[in-house]
Amino acid sequence: MKKIFVFLIAFVLLIVVGLFIYLKYNSAPDDYDSTTQDGCENLGGKWDYIGLGSEKECNLPTSDAGNICYDRGDCEGECIAELTKEETRIILEQSIFKNGKCSEYRVVVGCRYFVNNGTINGLSCVD
Repeated sequence: MKKIFVFLIAFVLLIVVGLFIYLKYNSAPDDYDSTTQDGCENLGGKWDYIGLGSEKECNLPTSDAGNICYDRGDCEGECIAELTKEETRIILEQSIFKNGKCSEYRVVVGCRYFVNNGTINGLSCVD
């Protein structure tokens, strides 16, 4: 009976130690955490103030940057159009039907022509 008890205690300890080692070496590394500067940069992000934010944060790149889009739902970030001078004059008076390209980063700030449902309704500014 005593041998069985010792065997069970040793077996449980072996399982606990094995589980500890497994969790230690198989959990996500801290150096790929977008909430820290090192982690953000390891993920290819930009660590900086975004817009009017009071703290630095991570702006991660998108995998679909430059792809043609018709709505922000087509992109990981935003759907942004580049307008010609003529289109810039027209947009002051009416909406324009046009496609855009997916943004390079997930968060886009500043003034841009955002495409929503294939339409640009004017210049929009996001801080």
